[in-house]
Amino acid sequence: MLFLVVLIPGVKSQSTIGSEQFFEQAISMIPQLQTSVLNEERDVNFPWIEEYEFRTETRDFDPEDQEYTLRLSPSTPRIRRAQKALYKHYLNTPKFENRELICDALLDANVDWTSLFLIERNIELLIQLAIIYDDKDKVFQKMMSSSEIPIEKIIDLESDRTDLKFALQELKIEKQKILIKYNFNDVFLDFADFINVGGIASRVRENLVASNFSSLEEIAYEQEEVKKEIDLELAEKRQIFDFAQVRYEGPHTDFLNERLSLSVGLRIPNSGNRKLRIKELEFRQEDLIQESKRERFEIENRFEQIMFDLKLNIEKWQVFTSLMSDEETKLSSWKSRISGSADFTPLILLEIEERKIEMELKQLEIVEDVLDDYLRYLNQSGVFCNGQYDSFLRE
Repeated sequence: MLFLVVLIPGVKSQSTIGSEQFFEQAISMIPQLQTSVLNEERDVNFPWIEEYEFRTETRDFDPEDQEYTLRLSPSTPRIRRAQKALYKHYLNTPKFENRELICDALLDANVDWTSLFLIERNIELLIQLAIIYDDKDKVFQKMMSSSEIPIEKIIDLESDRTDLKFALQELKIEKQKILIKYNFNDVFLDFADFINVGGIASRVRENLVASNFSSLEEIAYEQEEVKKEIDLELAEKRQIFDFAQVRYEGPHTDFLNERLSLSVGLRIPNSGNRKLRIKELEFRQEDLIQESKRERFEIENRFEQIMFDLKLNIEKWQVFTSLMSDEETKLSSWKSRISGSADFTPLILLEIEERKIEMELKQLEIVEDVLDDYLRYLNQSGVFCNGQYDSFLRE
């Protein structure tokens, strides 16, 4: 037997995209979202002399009596250490924005892959439902000669068919929008390894804990900054040596009469402004400590609420699935009995099949709630920010 393969110009097979290919593409797009970092290390020498001051005075505009003064205001080792520590703190600012972009991009990728799964499953069920509607329409066409034409059912059918067509178009548009976002076009999506509700229930029993504390890290960074600012203020406050001054005055024509004097200035630090600044920083430090405690409490409470919602929706899915199975068993039994009765019509069987698809669509709505809570659960546990992206959506 000879088989001929004919290649039709302009027709090409669809490439298959699974979770691995999808997330590889999502990861490759992350660098485009990141902002450039400008805080590259530069050598900064903190001076021994904080301020140079040069003055000149004259008497009666006589250059021979010109007076010159040079004043130097020194720094201290304690001040220079505090300045250097604060500079290093600024220099080592964590890339909070870029890290948040990575976390958000990985979360978005998981949300989009989940959305594609739900869209595909909805499309499959709606196509099955459309076939049933077509078969019902054929039955109604054959019943046109009957004196008891089910007018109301025909109207309901046409209404349902219109709603179904619109729903299919909406799903296809949403699917295409997500695929374009990741530069995919005309691909076949493979969800063979996508996690089911039972797998999610097992993952929840692993007892992940809230660890997405990026907001706390920002607070901690600000706390450290305030501490170093206080250290600098205290170092400046403890400086006793204020300045050293050299003064040279004329007459310049008589060397024996020329005078050179050296002055030293000391100070007793008692600046009200500096005290106020230190108190302001201390209050800010205390506020940050309290803010950190509140934020941690809120994060942990939010995580517990998400976990509660997730477990509740898993339980709802289990109850609904059990009831759906019972209903399917009973309808299957009735289906066998009706098929052999004298009053049998294909319309009854089609309505049983229609009911089955409708139940699967309702079940899928609960699955969507479970997946939504599951992604929130994963996000709050910090797995996306830890570099894990698609492993939690695989069986």
